Parts: sequence; structure tokens; C-alpha cells
Amino acid sequence: MILQRSTAEVSGPRRFDFWREAISDAFVDLEPRRGDPGAAEFFTGELTGGQIGAVRMCTVAASSHEVVRTPSLIRRTGDDFLFLSLLLDGDMVYAQDDRVAELVRPGQFVFYDSAKPYKAAFRDSARQLVVRFPRHELTARVRGIDTVTARTIRADSGVGALASGLLQSLGRCVEDVDPQVAEPLLGNVFSVVAAALAANAGVGLEPADHRAVHLQRARGYIREHATDAELTPAGIARAIGVSERYLYTLFRTEGTSPARAIMDERLARAHAALQRPHAVHRTMESLALSLGFKHAAHFTRAFKDRYGLPPSRHRDQALAAAHDRRRR
Repeated sequence: MILQRSTAEVSGPRRFDFWREAISDAFVDLEPRRGDPGAAEFFTGELTGGQIGAVRMCTVAASSHEVVRTPSLIRRTGDDFLFLSLLLDGDMVYAQDDRVAELVRPGQFVFYDSAKPYKAAFRDSARQLVVRFPRHELTARVRGIDTVTARTIRADSGVGALASGLLQSLGRCVEDVDPQVAEPLLGNVFSVVAAALAANAGVGLEPADHRAVHLQRARGYIREHATDAELTPAGIARAIGVSERYLYTLFRTEGTSPARAIMDERLARAHAALQRPHAVHRTMESLALSLGFKHAAHFTRAFKDRYGLPPSRHRDQALAAAHDRRRR
């Protein structure tokens, strides 16, 4: 499902009413408020996004205004979702449970509960990623969910940075996620978000989610260092602060191993690189070395085992197909 609404669709005087309907349809019933009612016709707002499984993700950009979730709206609709808003540009303020969270740096995020009153303020023009979660997915993972609302979560280090990066990446490709991988993907998202919330508020995680967070961190480290020919399971374990034995246990739960995960990442990158036009000028040896393989022969065997063709032949076929498409 693709969501796309913009105040540019309506004339000036109707924009604020239009915006009320747009954000209420996308999330839960909300009441937008403008400091100067006479300036409503100059208001601008745009919402784009979609659905991944049970999770809705939308990028929301708007000029200065407030959005309020009132007790009467809660009683009227009975919607029961948990939300996360991640700042992309500008600055915002969220208030709930007698706490106030300021988002002033891109990547920072805040968590809030639609079953309780809250207020969100766009101080000036701002853009954010809003994520709507089913309540049970996070309450099953975080102890004391009421303690994590309206707290600014930093995105410059630790699990907060991991959660912020993961959500932003997912938000950029929300319509491209294969439904068959949505469920396991979202399981990781729930666990990483839960870990960030718990760490920020100093509350506990349910035991199973520690494993999911460690696994996500390991995979993130592999993505960042896949081109390092010296990358090893032992190095990954040291980097994320677990034993090598525990690292193997984590990957075993997904039917794979750390070494296989490294290989998978390198081969996926090779497959993508060989389909680009400049690949015609590259030797297989230079490509192999750039991706962390120590020997071209090892790369060629692994690539053929995975994709059924030697890398050079795969490149030639991909480039020929691209040439044929351009001629049509």
C-alpha cells in the first residue's frame, strides 16, 4: 500500500482541514493546531510512505504547527498503537507523561504511546520519519513501556545509532521490501528498537531480545567491514563484545555461520558490481581483491557456486542485456 498526500492538492483555505484528515488516516485521529489561524492558508504538509507487514512507515514534512492527541480523540477511536518519530531535518518537540523530548539533530528519535495524550510541535519547517508499531511487538520486548516515552534517543553512538540507521534505511525502501522477508526483517527491527528504548530509559529487555540485538550488531559490523580481507569471526566477536563461541551460536539460530555471512555479503556486492557499466573495464582479480577476497580463483569458485556462472560470464550477460534494453 502506497500512501501519498500533500496540501498542494487543495486550495489554501482548505489546507489545514485536509492535513487533519491526511495524518489521521495515516496514523491515528489527531488534531493539528496552528498558532495563527489566519495563516492556515499558507500551511504546507506532505506525507509519503507505506506498509511493511504490520508496521507503517511514513515520511512527514510540514511547516510550523502542533499536533495533539487529546483524551476525547483517544476515547472516540480506541486506536492502540505505539509510535516512533525520527528527525530527518529541522527540529521538533514531543511531550507525554510529564516529559519533554527535543529532537534537534538528524537521526535522533522519540517514542510515544497513542493510548495516552501527547503533543508534537514542528517548531519551524521540519521533516521526520514516523513509524507505527503494533503495541504487543514492543511491550513483549521492553519491560516498563511507560518509562520509555518522550525521551530523546541519541543516534551518534551505541544501539541508538544502530536503530536510527536501520529505520532510515528501511524508510527509504519501504515499498521495495519483499513480503516473504517482511516477517523476519521486522523481528530484527522490533528487537533493535526495543534495545534502544530500554538502554535509553535504563529498563530491562526480555532475555530473547539480547540475542537479536547482538546478531543485528554482528551483521552491521560485517556490512561495514566486508571489504577487509582480514575480517574474521574472532574479530567480529571482539568488536561487538561477545565471545566467538556465542557469535557462532547466534548465527546458528538462523541456519548459517559468521564465515558464511561474510561470504554472502561479499558475493552480493560482487553480483551488483558486475551489472554496472564500468564493470567492463575491471578484471576479476581487481574486483575480488576490492571485495576482501585474497585470491581471484577463490572468488571465481564461490561466485559460480552461488550464481551458476563464472563472474566474467555473468558480467558479459548483464551488460549485453542492458545494451539490448537501451536499444529498444
